[in-house]
Amino acid sequence: MELQLLLTQYEFLQGQFTELHAKMDELLEQIPSSKQLLAMKGTGRDTAVGFLAEVGDIQQYRHPRQISKLAGLNLRENTSGKPI
Repeated sequence: MELQLLLTQYEFLQGQFTELHAKMDELLEQIPSSKQLLAMKGTGRDTAVGFLAEVGDIQQYRHPRQISKLAGLNLRENTSGKPI
């Protein structure tokens, strides 16, 4: 009986995940910049959705450094200037 209950819950959650993924695909189609994100090698739907959820419309940024600052990063090269 307990196993049957767990299987029922599992099937219910699988259905919810399927609906969620369909909604994510639908919403991604409405965002113009999502096609460029998904075209990048190694970037999938979940990554693109998470990025856009955090950053918002990437066309509102004039320079990529603005997105780095939003993430709390301050990327700089720190070298002596001498060739290796």
